[in-house]
Amino acid sequence: GDPLLQSDIRNTTADITCAAAWQNDRGYIGVQSGGLMRNSYYGEASEVPVIWKFLAAYRFTANPMWDITPGVLYAYVEGQPTLMILQAQLRWHDLLQLDLGFRNSNAYHAGFQVTYMEKFHLGYTYSHDLQLADAGAAKGHEVFLYYALSKIAD
Repeated sequence: GDPLLQSDIRNTTADITCAAAWQNDRGYIGVQSGGLMRNSYYGEASEVPVIWKFLAAYRFTANPMWDITPGVLYAYVEGQPTLMILQAQLRWHDLLQLDLGFRNSNAYHAGFQVTYMEKFHLGYTYSHDLQLADAGAAKGHEVFLYYALSKIAD
């Protein structure tokens, strides 16, 4: 399962993530680090670990309105097995993006993202870990807002 979901996952905490990517009209490669606020789990002494993610994707343009971007993401958390996520993004214009992904630990995610004024992005992702389904703790929700320093290349 997900390294971050091995303890009590019924609690929520805020986080900050930093990312850098090189991109052009055909795809992107990048690195991302999460867990930067180093919050403690509620009532526990351990801190949320820093997560490193490395990603690459290639964009196929179907027509001027639609493109699809398959990609792969590797996530590393110290002391845990490396996770690999196969993902695909379906984008309509530069306004709406749908995301699907499958993780090597038998989990999947689905989400969407809307873009406002080319640089503000608001989204939601739902994750479901099939290995944790019997424990009743398999679901995860993520709401995010980010600002792009440059417009995503067309």
